[in-house]
Amino acid sequence: MTWSADVLTLYPEMFPGPLGKSLSGKALKKGIWSLNIYDLKEYGLGPHKSVDEKPSGGGPGMVLRADVIDTAINDCFKKDRPLIYFSPKGKPLNQDTIEKFSSTKGVSIICGHFEGIDQRIIDLHDIEEISIGDYILSGGEIATIVFLDSLVRLLPDVLGNNNSKKIDLVFTDLNTSKKKLEVGNEGNKPLCAVVGPEGDFSEKERELILNFKDVRQININQNILRAETATISIISIISYILNL
Repeated sequence: MTWSADVLTLYPEMFPGPLGKSLSGKALKKGIWSLNIYDLKEYGLGPHKSVDEKPSGGGPGMVLRADVIDTAINDCFKKDRPLIYFSPKGKPLNQDTIEKFSSTKGVSIICGHFEGIDQRIIDLHDIEEISIGDYILSGGEIATIVFLDSLVRLLPDVLGNNNSKKIDLVFTDLNTSKKKLEVGNEGNKPLCAVVGPEGDFSEKERELILNFKDVRQININQNILRAETATISIISIISYILNL
């Protein structure tokens, strides 16, 4: 049976995006996994297809409407798949979590926006909240791409060498990186992000890179990503660190 990802989003045009390239893209074309995108705006209410409202318990900002999300979940998602929502207050994503979901039939994902999802919906549908890091994105789409990129490479027949799944990556703590970047980037000096290949840097390459002045390693959690997706993730982290 083909592993499948069902994604509910306000921006369906963002998919497949990087997931249509490299390993995940090849696997998608081969039918090893499938990607089904659902437009949340189709479930919006009124002439303007409204999908947001003020939080039921009060507070700043807007949240995705409980009734809109509930209807979309019941209409789009299979009942036998885990339901995921990416949130800063969720359980930190790591390789063990990725491996757990790769052994299921597939996943259903809600891409959040605004101040998030009404808590009543999270409780009602037993939605699992996951965080890809201690930083804030404009929406759940990038988090979804990071998650699926890391997961698809674990599916059978995606990698030519199964040992590649077991490569360990070493990163430093994000808070330490933030402090160092703030100190090391006085005067708005240009930044250069060096992203490793899918097989990771060799020890020789690591040694050469770390010999450069003011090199900082930035944590993107202990997940294994393609170079393209790691670049998207690292740009988001740098934007957060530098308050861009």
